[in-house]
Amino acid sequence: MCPARPAANGAANGADGDRPRDPRVPRSRRAVLAAALELMVERGVFATTIDAVSERSGVAKTTIYR
Repeated sequence: MCPARPAANGAANGADGDRPRDPRVPRSRRAVLAAALELMVERGVFATTIDAVSERSGVAKTTIYR
């Protein structure tokens, strides 16, 4: 059995290695997920766009793609 090793992608230090985690990330994630769910219920999965999720959540499109 192999001893446990830290994740190669830097997960132990945050998503980007040495950079500290941005405290806004959990809030943005919740806003995006809530907006996406609302839009999917209203419009359907295939009619929900990233533009609409971005607008409804108040989060930039680039943030959604991270």
